[in-house]
Amino acid sequence: MIKNISISFIIMFVFAILFSFRNQHSETDIVYLNKIYNENEYIEDSILLRRKFKALEIGKDQITKSHLQVIYLSLLANLHSKKVDGKNSKSEQLFKEAIRISYSTNHQDLILFSNTYLGFYYYSYSDVVNALPYFMTSSKILDAKSISSQFRFADILKKNAYFFITVEEDEKSLNYLKTALKHTSTNYPEYSNLLSGIAQYYIKHKNYEEAKKYIIKTILYSKKNNRIRYAKALGDLALIHKNEKSYKTAIKLLEEDIEISKAINENRNTIYATILLGEIYLENDSIHKAKELIVQAKNYADDKEHLKGFLYQINEILLKIAILQNNDADELNYRRKLSLLKNELSHTDGADVINKVNWEIQKQNITYKLEVENAKIEKEKIITKALIIILILLIISLLFVYLYFIKRLKDKKIFYNNIVRKLQSQKLQSEEKLGEKTSSLNAYKTYLVEKNILIDNLKKEIEHIQNSKISYLEDKNGELQRLLESHLMTEENWIAFKETFRNEQTEYYNYIITTYPNLTDSNLRLIFLHKMGLSNTQISQILGVTVEAVKKAKQRLRKKYPENSHLIMSKENQKKLTE
Repeated sequence: MIKNISISFIIMFVFAILFSFRNQHSETDIVYLNKIYNENEYIEDSILLRRKFKALEIGKDQITKSHLQVIYLSLLANLHSKKVDGKNSKSEQLFKEAIRISYSTNHQDLILFSNTYLGFYYYSYSDVVNALPYFMTSSKILDAKSISSQFRFADILKKNAYFFITVEEDEKSLNYLKTALKHTSTNYPEYSNLLSGIAQYYIKHKNYEEAKKYIIKTILYSKKNNRIRYAKALGDLALIHKNEKSYKTAIKLLEEDIEISKAINENRNTIYATILLGEIYLENDSIHKAKELIVQAKNYADDKEHLKGFLYQINEILLKIAILQNNDADELNYRRKLSLLKNELSHTDGADVINKVNWEIQKQNITYKLEVENAKIEKEKIITKALIIILILLIISLLFVYLYFIKRLKDKKIFYNNIVRKLQSQKLQSEEKLGEKTSSLNAYKTYLVEKNILIDNLKKEIEHIQNSKISYLEDKNGELQRLLESHLMTEENWIAFKETFRNEQTEYYNYIITTYPNLTDSNLRLIFLHKMGLSNTQISQILGVTVEAVKKAKQRLRKKYPENSHLIMSKENQKKLTE
């Protein structure tokens, strides 16, 4: 039962590990999804886009299909917003459907992607209020580090960074940008965008020296493959020169910025650079030139809902010009326009909205921190309970193992003792048989032959045990080795055997003793056992020596008594003795 509990626990643990990886992508998946996004990002035909993704879904599992659907819906939503150059209900509907699918999959990376892209859609059209909840969701996932890798990871970090620097969450923004930079190759156009974003942070904090380093890098990496970023970098550098009163350099940079932006129809940056250039001329008292540029910017921004932020700035400058020119009618006109714009911007991206959003972020951050702390406490409780359960199971398992090994040790000891007792009993029975019969050489021969069999069996048992898991018992106790030694011919056994031999082979015994008085007991043992017809192997086992030792001992006797060796080691005498 205990064993089954342990196995069940291990199975549950393995499944928990596998489940924790369920919501993560392999590097292969990420490369594939990035490739799909990049290949379809700039398609401008919605029908072609739909056909391509329908083809991609064929043969894919449900999870991959869901990812493809979310990417498709996001691309289609962006395509519609570009066509109308503004927010629209269809794009919002598509983005929200992408979010719904992402939540249904429970994949954190997909939830992060869909929330970021809908948030950035609102942000792109200056609607920071509607962008807020989606970026709060995405930032929680990023800050919780619940993902180790992510398709479109650098772009997601960049989009979050742009939003948070807008709403005064500067440190969070910088952290995202620097993290994104680590995940982006220098060969990609995106690399220069990230450098530019970091430069914006330092410009905002008036750290112009650090900002220039990143702007120069941006220019270097964007010159060949990212014209709009190159143009914007020129504008960023111009802004620094403007703040440092280097107006000629700033004007030259902005003129190149505007030329590039117009060539690629980048209206937003054209307006930004034109306004900045107009401000420089205004600061240098070139009022007519300034007004000409600001009116140009106004013409670009008019009738564009998402560019009202620029219109407010444009009308502020035109108001200054009207005051400088003592034009009361224009002054009144621009004040009214500013009043109306302020009211409109209070719902999108004006200063009041930014402050409101920032306050909401702080509140949500506090709430989120409390949620994280509560979740942490709950997690610690769960971990504590889990550790207690694991500890109990571990103790039970160890107890089970301990009892199991104790039983195994006991069984091994019983098995060993049974072998010892069996072999001891066989030895005792053999000795009892010898004692029951009248002591004779024939009885002794039978006894010694049986003893050889017992010794053979005993040696086999010793060898078997030495190669088994109970060898330590023989090493410790040495019972079998002692039993083996007890089978050898002891001094007492030798005396009894010699007496029997003398009684039955008196003539031969007296001849040997009288003729060869120098023979030792060892010599006599060898001669008498040989005389009884025992083989070299049998003699060696009775005497506890090797077969080679027996052979050499016999050779020495033959050499010592060559003229009578036939009497000592004669096979004929063996036959007579046993008849």
